[in-house]
Amino acid sequence: MADTKISALTAATAAALANEFAINEAGTSKKLTLQQVLDGADVLANAAALADANKLMVIQSSVAKDSPLTDLVTYLQTKGMPKVSRLNTQHDNATTTPTEIANGLEMTGLVAGTYKFQYNIIHQAGLTTTGVRFNANFSGTVSSFVYWRRFYGLIATAADANQDQTSVLAAGQVMQGWADKTKQTTEVTGVTLSTDTAASDMLTIVEGIFVATGTGDLELWHGSEVAATTSVMVGTSLTVIRTA
Repeated sequence: MADTKISALTAATAAALANEFAINEAGTSKKLTLQQVLDGADVLANAAALADANKLMVIQSSVAKDSPLTDLVTYLQTKGMPKVSRLNTQHDNATTTPTEIANGLEMTGLVAGTYKFQYNIIHQAGLTTTGVRFNANFSGTVSSFVYWRRFYGLIATAADANQDQTSVLAAGQVMQGWADKTKQTTEVTGVTLSTDTAASDMLTIVEGIFVATGTGDLELWHGSEVAATTSVMVGTSLTVIRTA
């Protein structure tokens, strides 16, 4: 039988585990089945821990290529996988003018698209008579930006802007809050008037949705009700999901 180039052989209609391949083993020609190839992959050592620089094999336009793990994560986030950030340094403010919270909480470089977001904010006040304010902002251009902030008080019938983190009345309590339809930085929006316990953790949630028409950063701004210190604590987190 005359030799035939592999490129000239008839293509198989589908791969089968019993298909055979020609190999060179230490200078000796031998054959190997697809099942043996798969079995060989199974004996690879497990990675000790995934890292950003790790690479995955992908088939792109019928060509085998490699891609860093970070590229896969970025791609999946465009398809709805949540993107998260976390505050790693306490943010203090003793003025009524909000300042931007950075130190890991900021979400930078969001491209044009539609995003829903939620901040879960752990905060404290040095005095029970001191409240807190929060604003949400996007540094890029938007065609829509709507959000609200919510928390619990201790009254079951009406809102009074006094925050309470131990709301255990049998009748339940009113969830209170404020809403806005524009992004804000230092503007004066709704502000609480007190906290139930000084230097004790409280929870406020700021959530919304916006349509970005240009690239920008999603930001949380924090200020106090009066000239007394309030703090946003380490662990405060942001979750962002791109929906379009």
